[in-house]
Amino acid sequence: MTSGRPGAKRIVFLDSFPRMGGAEQNLVDLLARLDRGRFAPVFVASGEGEVSREVRKLDIPVLYCPLPEPISVVSRSSLGFGSLVGVPGHLVSYLRRLAATIRSVRPRLVYSNSLKDHLCAAFLARSLRKPVLWHLMDFLERRPLREFVEAVALLTPTRVFANSVATLRQFTRLSRRPHKARVIYEGLDLAEVDRRRAVGTRGFVPAHDAPVIAQVGAVCPEKGQEILLRSLPLLREHIPGLSCWIVGDEIYSTARHPRGYRGYLDDLARDLGVTDAVHFLGWRDDVIALIDRADIMVSVPNPELFTETFGRTPVEAMACEKPVVALARGGPCETMLDGVTGVLLRTYTPAALAEAILRLAGDVELRRRMGQAGRRRVAEHFTVEGYVRGVEAFIGEILGS
Repeated sequence: MTSGRPGAKRIVFLDSFPRMGGAEQNLVDLLARLDRGRFAPVFVASGEGEVSREVRKLDIPVLYCPLPEPISVVSRSSLGFGSLVGVPGHLVSYLRRLAATIRSVRPRLVYSNSLKDHLCAAFLARSLRKPVLWHLMDFLERRPLREFVEAVALLTPTRVFANSVATLRQFTRLSRRPHKARVIYEGLDLAEVDRRRAVGTRGFVPAHDAPVIAQVGAVCPEKGQEILLRSLPLLREHIPGLSCWIVGDEIYSTARHPRGYRGYLDDLARDLGVTDAVHFLGWRDDVIALIDRADIMVSVPNPELFTETFGRTPVEAMACEKPVVALARGGPCETMLDGVTGVLLRTYTPAALAEAILRLAGDVELRRRMGQAGRRRVAEHFTVEGYVRGVEAFIGEILGS
């Protein structure tokens, strides 16, 4: 089995989530550009899905180690006695199978891409006698879990690179050890962004003759679709024909994300009298083109439930020269410039959100200037080339090459 040139160091990339979210897209971007002269990647997935199909297109071997359902439905926000009943036995069996899968390819390093994968890889690190590299993208709201994850990283042969300063700073001890952990910003392929903008949308696009507000992300309580809907009655007082596009679907198979949340939003839109303005566009593979058709991007996750540690969608919007309204918390405080590339929202209320959107919706020239500034910022700080160079350098440092 090989996916690199002779002498290339084999690396196992571990991601058990089968759908293509932001974290998975970052991983695919990295794998597509990894120097095959230095590194030979092998991908380990929990099952066939969008991610494994994309990885195979890159001529990278894909192995499968199914994740038991009692483990797959546990999320960082649903940890509790009820959600953990029966997990230990399944976990031991899964770790044995995962260790055998990893050993079968004799890697030099194991790279993990999600919280569950981080912990599993770290638990196996000493028995595998291989270093582990976490791509850390989660903000852990619960202190006990945060302290546990930090302890695992410190007590095992694990290195960490975080997608933002905000992500790393939540781990007080880890953030003080530069040999153990550092920040490497994710990035976009601007040429690919422009290609997708030029190709245009491939699915349904609602007719509109007034400004379009768009929000992209999983449809769940964390991502803040509710506050956007509650801002619409206020917005329509000033912009009667306003159109709101919600792009995404209920993709998480976890105890924390009920399947009925989309129904709740439908009912809320009806109760608010804004059904005609709200368009649920579902899961789309032409997101960049949809962003390009919109006028204003909104990223306002519920701060009581979730922190956007980097925020790929706001960066994609900036790459498409669109102004962004984002919550002034986490990654957007590092990727955006308030008043320059968009508006950072400091008060989490429908009225404050409506005020920020109205500031942009009523000024075409302001939107144009902010869009251009956003594009320049992405080109200077958040390109995929810079991201890949940073990761390759860190892997080379860990492996001593």
